Amino acid sequence: MSYILEHFAHIEAAGGLVINAFGEFLAIERLGRWDLPKGKIESGEGRAEAALREVSEECGLNHLELVGPLPRTWHGYIQSGRQILKTTHWFEMRVFGRPELKAQEEEQITQAVWMDKDEFMQRMMQSYPAIQSLATAYFNSLP
Repeated sequence: MSYILEHFAHIEAAGGLVINAFGEFLAIERLGRWDLPKGKIESGEGRAEAALREVSEECGLNHLELVGPLPRTWHGYIQSGRQILKTTHWFEMRVFGRPELKAQEEEQITQAVWMDKDEFMQRMMQSYPAIQSLATAYFNSLP
């Protein structure tokens, strides 16, 4: 892994797969694509703490309950001429009821919505490969 990281700037992020009390899943639309809320881990911040903060900030949710870790994802991109490798640490989260969502427009999020499992999977299968992988692994792990 260290050999790979020598050729990339490495960023660590954290995010959540959130389920409400009605079994609906949280999805966001950012830059015209469906996605899950996530963001960079700040200095001195733990992964779970960052995931909870990012979901709260990006979707206006409070009182999130951390259920447990999910598989990490990796993806690469180029930003300002630099090759970036982003590792995202994912967590399953639950929230009581069906709280109203508020998309964080300054993060270019145009929608934050609750979806049933079928719509969620359909949207996530049209998302980025890392999100497709995470959603597939999550649903394949359920009994």
